[in-house]
Amino acid sequence: MSGTVDASSERGAEARYAAGAMTRTCRRRPGARRREWGVLALLWALLSGGCAGPAASPATTAAPMTFPAHSTATIAETSAPPTTEALPTTPATATSTSTTSAPATTATTAIATTTLPEWWRPLNTDEPLRAWVVGDSLAGPLGNALARRGATLGLLAVVIDYQDGTGLARPDLFDWPETAAQRLPEVAPDVVVSLIGANDGQALRLPGGRLEFGSPEWDREYAGRVGAFMDLLAGGSRRVYWVGVPTMSDPDYDARVRHINALVQQEAATRRQLVYVDAYSLFQDEEGRFATQLVDEAGDLVTVRLPDGTHLTTAGADRLALAVLDRVAADWGFEVLPGS
Repeated sequence: MSGTVDASSERGAEARYAAGAMTRTCRRRPGARRREWGVLALLWALLSGGCAGPAASPATTAAPMTFPAHSTATIAETSAPPTTEALPTTPATATSTSTTSAPATTATTAIATTTLPEWWRPLNTDEPLRAWVVGDSLAGPLGNALARRGATLGLLAVVIDYQDGTGLARPDLFDWPETAAQRLPEVAPDVVVSLIGANDGQALRLPGGRLEFGSPEWDREYAGRVGAFMDLLAGGSRRVYWVGVPTMSDPDYDARVRHINALVQQEAATRRQLVYVDAYSLFQDEEGRFATQLVDEAGDLVTVRLPDGTHLTTAGADRLALAVLDRVAADWGFEVLPGS
């Protein structure tokens, strides 16, 4: 309601107030009594809107909201679940597109590009992966097992160079860095598989004296030799797979192997082109002990170690070759089927 009160009729005004009519005037009425001023003051405090009329009804309708031009599309995207769509790949790069929704109101689209490693190349039966296997007497059976599986796959060609009783501790007996520097250009491998260290748990002979095994000085010297050999192999190939020494039956010998493996792993962790393959736990039983027999991929219990507690049987070498080949296949993008 809206309106004004006639200033000449106090009785009419009082009647209206008594009836509860919500009418008021913005003009003073001369001669009005003090109590009327009190009533008017009270009404003035209760009512809103000044001279424009009564207060708005409690039930109100908000004016339509407007959004910036881009908001409609943004809100529409949030109703769909996040999706990932792979784009066509090329031999050099693989690109994927993914859309994710932020909480409540926003959605963002990110395009991630994955570049294939520099060392990678496509493989086929005409151009198989060239692998060079090097090391001590444990490397020989491993190389033979890899060659057998490689021939079945048709994607792996293996060259083997191993020397019994050798390592990095006694270059005076056999110098592996010198041999590798000569052989790498001749073999031109894509990958090198190295299994070396089983004979290195001994003192190092230097021009200035001996370094006892396990001392801090021995650790620094041996780790330096391992790192330099890793760099040499990596410089002449695309990828290096360094196989740790397997567990041994003799407790003292086994403790030395664990110490050597730990140093090798530390050096491997600092080199992106190098992959460490754990062979130590591969020849333990379920309780972590040296195992003479283990279950093979066909589910048969087979003998994996020779009676000397050091070397591998044919089944043991095949077990180790499968572990290496699985890692190689994951890197180079081919599948190793059971029995292959």
